[in-house]
Amino acid sequence: MSGTGSFSPEARAESIHRIDHEGFDVLVVGGGVMGCGITREATLRNYKTALVSRGDFASEANGHSFGLVRSGFDRLRRYGLRVGLRALREGRTLSSLAGHLFSPRFLLLVSQREDDLHSRAHRLGLLLCDLLSGSPASLRALGDGELGEAEPLLRLEGAERALLRHGYVVDGDRLSLSNARWAYAHGAAVANYVALVGFIKDGGRIVGAHLRDALTGERFGCRAKVVVNAAGQDWDDVRLLDDPSTSRRLRFTNASNLIVKRDRLPLSHTIVIEPKGGRSVATVPLGNCVAVGQADTGHVEDHGSTHASAPDVAHLLEVVNRHFPSSSLAMEDVLVSYPSSRPEMVGRSRKPRVATDHAILLSPSGLFSVVCGELLTYRATAEELMDMVSDVLHYGHGMRVSFLSGSSFEPLEGSFDEELRKSMLADMTKRGLEAGVADHLLSLYGSRYEEVLSISEADHQLREKMKPGLPHIWAEVPYSVTHECAVTLEDVMVRRLHLFVEDAEQGLDVASRVVETMAPLLGWDEGMKALQLSLYRRLVAESRP
Repeated sequence: MSGTGSFSPEARAESIHRIDHEGFDVLVVGGGVMGCGITREATLRNYKTALVSRGDFASEANGHSFGLVRSGFDRLRRYGLRVGLRALREGRTLSSLAGHLFSPRFLLLVSQREDDLHSRAHRLGLLLCDLLSGSPASLRALGDGELGEAEPLLRLEGAERALLRHGYVVDGDRLSLSNARWAYAHGAAVANYVALVGFIKDGGRIVGAHLRDALTGERFGCRAKVVVNAAGQDWDDVRLLDDPSTSRRLRFTNASNLIVKRDRLPLSHTIVIEPKGGRSVATVPLGNCVAVGQADTGHVEDHGSTHASAPDVAHLLEVVNRHFPSSSLAMEDVLVSYPSSRPEMVGRSRKPRVATDHAILLSPSGLFSVVCGELLTYRATAEELMDMVSDVLHYGHGMRVSFLSGSSFEPLEGSFDEELRKSMLADMTKRGLEAGVADHLLSLYGSRYEEVLSISEADHQLREKMKPGLPHIWAEVPYSVTHECAVTLEDVMVRRLHLFVEDAEQGLDVASRVVETMAPLLGWDEGMKALQLSLYRRLVAESRP
C-alpha cells in the first residue's frame, strides 16, 4: 500500500489508524536520521514498515542541526582508517543521492604549520582522504594576498596556515524528513508525536508495542514481527522498557554552539580552525547569522541541557576573537547558545568505544537497538541492521526476504544533477523570483520547489519574503504543514525553515503571522494559537544566554 496524498497531518492520522489496525514486519521507534533511514531501508526491501517518533522528526537529536562541516582528516583521526574511510565514502554517496541537502561550500581550514614534516604529513593526509573516498582532490594553500581577498577579517597566528578545499554543510533535519517522506510515499506508516509506552510480549518475545498519541493522549497498539530501537537520546530508556535490569550503555560527548549576527562576524566561507593541542572550532554562515560550533568537549551525563556552559561560550568567543580581532565579540553579541551531543557506546568496563561509529544490540526478547554517532554513515548502518533483521524475518518467521539494498543508488525526493539545477534556476528566474530565493528553495526542497510555488498560485502574496534580508517566502509555511507534516509552531520555525538559527530575531517578529497561517490548516482555535506562541517564545528565551 502506498501512502495516499501529501505528507500532511491527515497522512499522520491515516498512519496512526494503520498502525493500530494492521500488523507490520518492522516497527521503528525513533524519528531521527537513523530511525528514518532504517524505515526507508526496510521499505526499499518491501517489508511492511511503521515508524513512530516521540516528537517531531529530527527533534530527538540533542542540539539544533545547523550542518556538519568536516575537513575529512578528522574522521580518520577519530575512528581510524577503516571506519574513517567508510564515513568519507558514505558522504560522497549521500551527496549524490540528496545533493540539495549537501550544500557545497569552499572550506577554509586553518591549522598549525608547526614544521615542514608535520605540514606535509597533514596535507598528504587530507589528499589521501579525497583519493581513498573517491572525492576529487581539492586542496591548496592560500597565500597572504589570496587569504586577504577571500576573508579580509581573518588573521593567522604564528605558524598557522590556511588551506582551501571543497566541502559541504549537511542539513541533518531535512535529511531525516526526506527519508520519512520517501518511506511514507512508498507504503510505510509514518507518524510523528507518537510515544512508546511499553512492549507487547508473548512468551518473553517482543511482538509489538504500546503507543500513545502525544497530541491527543489516545493510546493504541502496534503488532510487529521485529521492533527496532533507534530512539537517539532515549535509546537506553527504550532498552530499559524492554528489560528494567539492563545497564545503560550510552554516554554522550558534549559540544557547544552559539549564534551571532552576521554583521558582527561578516564571513564569506565556512572556516574550520584547528588550534594546536585543542578542539577544532567551525564558523558557518547561515542566513543573516553565523553559527560557531566546537568539537566534542568531553563526556557529560546531563545531555538534555538547553544552554552551552559559560566557560565553553567564553572559549569559543576567545578563539573567534583571536582569529577575527576586528569583530571583538562579547557575551552580549551571542544571540543563542546551546549544547549538542554525540552518543558513544560504553562496554561493561564503562570505557567508551571511540573506534567505531555505530553499535547494534539484540536483546534476549528480540529488540534490536541501534545507535550511530556519525551522521554520514547512517545509511550504511541502516543497511547493516536490515541485513540482520532480514535473518530474523526469514529464519524466525518464514518470510521471503531481500538482502539487496537499493539505498546506495535510489535518490531521495528532490535530488537533482547540475544540468537539472540550471534548468530549475532558469525556470524560477522566468517566474520572477530573486536569485537568492531560488537558491534557497533549491537547497531546502530541491526539485520539489514547484510544489511550494504551486501553493502561491491562488495568492501571490505567499511569494513575498517573510523578512527583508532572508530568502524564505510565505508559501513555505503552509507547505510545511500540508507536505511536511509540521503540526506545531516549533516544527516550522526550528526544523522546517530554520529561522530559529538563521534569523537574528529567531523569527519572533513573524511568529504571530506564521501561527495565523497554520491555524486554519490545523484547526487551531484562539487558545491553541496563544499556546503555540507561548511555547515558542519560551523556547527562544531558554536558548538565549
